[in-house]
Amino acid sequence: MISDFERRLADVLSARLPAPFTGRVDVPPGSLPGNGPRILVGVTQVQGADGQFGSVRPEVVPGANDPRRVLRLSCAVTVEVRAGAPANNRTQQMQGLEQVMYLLDAPDLRSGQALASGAPADPGFFIQSLTLGESIAPIDPTLDDALPVTVSARADGYFWPIGVVGQAGIAIGEIRLRGASLPLAVAAAAPLIAGAPPVNLTVQVGVGTFGTFALIDKPALPFGSLAFSVVDAGGRPGKGTLIGAVDNVRLVPLADNSATVSYDPPDEPAEDVLVVMLDDGAGGAGIEIGRAPLRVRGA
Repeated sequence: MISDFERRLADVLSARLPAPFTGRVDVPPGSLPGNGPRILVGVTQVQGADGQFGSVRPEVVPGANDPRRVLRLSCAVTVEVRAGAPANNRTQQMQGLEQVMYLLDAPDLRSGQALASGAPADPGFFIQSLTLGESIAPIDPTLDDALPVTVSARADGYFWPIGVVGQAGIAIGEIRLRGASLPLAVAAAAPLIAGAPPVNLTVQVGVGTFGTFALIDKPALPFGSLAFSVVDAGGRPGKGTLIGAVDNVRLVPLADNSATVSYDPPDEPAEDVLVVMLDDGAGGAGIEIGRAPLRVRGA
């Protein structure tokens, strides 16, 4: 995981740096032969990072088609520049420092793309961003208490053990959505008069979907039912009622883009409201999709 990232970053820098640093980048403790300059790359601090929008779900990452459980980490990276013979050659150290800083700020390294390109099929990491940090370059590197010449960066991404098995599940064959085009059209079969017999109210909707998410060889499913309710201006049960309603909810299957309910006017003038909803799939009212005023006048 983290060590695989260190190795890959060292390889990329080693291939891209100009002479005399070409091929002279390694991971700690470093085992490069010869007396030439050496550059060491290592992760020196790691902390957990929050997923995008707080996500903790498995992720599809290189090396497996199934989602894997990953560590979301933010890693502090330190690149140390060591001069060749003579030791503590500050001029050479500064040249290496400048070249490393310039390379780390390359667009394809900042995005992590340079680390993914040419990496093993299952690299053990996926870097989403690499950000250049501060650098340290002592004025006199020969002093006993002089700090190493270093460049810092921060890498954010996903990490996982190479070869870990993904979490397989049931593949989604299709997703079907239903929706109704607005506005709705509501037509009464007769005037609404106080004390009069029930009046049929026909609701016409334009039925469609918000997108095509079904397998093309599957037949269309029935739309289902609309749910109706009558309330007053304050959302309380209306003065009139719907024939056949249970707890002020009447379910009617939608056929040919329309559904009809029977409204029983009250014995006195009223200002009711017909509320039209999708059914919730369990015999009740779901999402509201429209309203229509029901003005009952006196006889």
